[in-house]
Amino acid sequence: YWRDWSSDVCSSELPKTYPQWNGSHINSFVSTSDNGYGFLVAPSFLDYKYAIIVKTDINGNILWDKYIGNGQYVLTVGQIEQTNDNGFIYCSGISKYDPTGYSDPVLIKFNPCGELDWCVVINTPGNYDFADRVRQTPNGDYILLTSYSDPNPLNNIQLFKLSSNGDLLWKHNYPGDSVIFAEEGYDVKVLNDGYLI
Repeated sequence: YWRDWSSDVCSSELPKTYPQWNGSHINSFVSTSDNGYGFLVAPSFLDYKYAIIVKTDINGNILWDKYIGNGQYVLTVGQIEQTNDNGFIYCSGISKYDPTGYSDPVLIKFNPCGELDWCVVINTPGNYDFADRVRQTPNGDYILLTSYSDPNPLNNIQLFKLSSNGDLLWKHNYPGDSVIFAEEGYDVKVLNDGYLI
């Protein structure tokens, strides 16, 4: 399938390059409801100290970008999703709140203009844990998939449900399989009826 990018729908030449982030890579990419794009820039494969959420129009022109982190703490590679209100939800791990320097899962909600709505850190002192994926449910709550967010080393995978304001509703552990070493969750899907895969 070939799309004619020179049509009236998309007047800009592609591919689009962003020299201000040379040496970086994109970790997460979403199409947005306004036919634009959102993506997450990680600055380097070796030095995760901040991330950048970028929102573009249909032609790839930057509408806004939002830096996460201040360069002092480890910020694990994260994921973004567009939310029902056309904002973004970001999940990752951050070392700022753990006295041992290990990361904790972090969930940050941004409005459609890239401004902060709220932030939740699941503090688990002494655990090296992080958020793998976040998805919004049809009613506006959030399902957060994490790895190692439980003091029991046999519980490698967790699901958290948080309200639309970031309040914790529940947590479930999923014990590992004895024949698999250090398994981690990768993705979670929310079906239209609210069930999870």
